[in-house]
Amino acid sequence: MKRARRLGIKHCGTCNPSIDLSPVAQAARSTAQALGLEVVSPSESGLDALLILNACEQACADREDVRALAPRSLVVTGQTVDRTRATGEELIRAVQDWPRSLAQPANEEKKGGA
Repeated sequence: MKRARRLGIKHCGTCNPSIDLSPVAQAARSTAQALGLEVVSPSESGLDALLILNACEQACADREDVRALAPRSLVVTGQTVDRTRATGEELIRAVQDWPRSLAQPANEEKKGGA
């Protein structure tokens, strides 16, 4: 049996938040779990992807050592997703769409270029 793909979610310390990360993390977690992805701590080994959540523009959680934990990552920094402005529902949609790309079988990824 194939193991489920593993998604880690890394949070910053939320010391100076410009957004509330709770609904963002919950949207990603619930979508990933509904798709059969295993949502785990970023400290666990064997991550397939990592969602890095920063509540402000300082992006303290977006570090090279953190990105090295998984071959793929998506970074939310304040009101941007991978440096593209996204607010409110756009931000939530972006973190919900990303796990969908991770749930595709490997052969579909190669065809679709996910």
